[in-house]
Amino acid sequence: MEAIGPESEFSRKTFEGLDGRSQAVLHRSFDECAFIGCKFLEVDFTGSRFVDCAFLKCDLSLMRIKDCSFINAKFEESKLVGVNWTEALWPEKDSLNSIDFFNCILSQSTFSGLKLKKMKLMGCTASDADFAEADMAQSDCRKTDFSGSRFMHTDLSGADFRDAKNYVIHPGLNKLSKARFSFPEVMSLLFHLDIIIS
Repeated sequence: MEAIGPESEFSRKTFEGLDGRSQAVLHRSFDECAFIGCKFLEVDFTGSRFVDCAFLKCDLSLMRIKDCSFINAKFEESKLVGVNWTEALWPEKDSLNSIDFFNCILSQSTFSGLKLKKMKLMGCTASDADFAEADMAQSDCRKTDFSGSRFMHTDLSGADFRDAKNYVIHPGLNKLSKARFSFPEVMSLLFHLDIIIS
């Protein structure tokens, strides 16, 4: 039996404390739903749709999201390790907000090539994550740990990295116009330059 139930559409429903590990929750529609303290480790959400949904203190590590869509979805204090976000369906309009993360663990996740403009990625642990060729313009990345994460041809124009740490961003290989950084971490931007600081 599936943890979420057999219905194909859910609206304004709260799911609390569910254990759906390794379950298949395929082609479902969730509108204005809340998921609280749920264990969805390795769950298969293929073809599902989440609109105005919130995930609080959930474990969604290794979830499969092929052809899944997220519109105005919010994740708080949740674990999302090893998720390949590139498999999801993303809005074509840059102005349409898709996902925000607050105090989450996003390590070993892939966001390569995605349009993540104005995304909030605040207070998170994003170790060994891939943001190559992503559009993260005007994103809010304050207080996030980017240890080992990859930024390559990433648009970080106007992004806010104040109080973020452990990022390695090559100024010549990424767009950094109007991006905001704070000391002392901002000094890491100079590591790739052939200069001597004394």
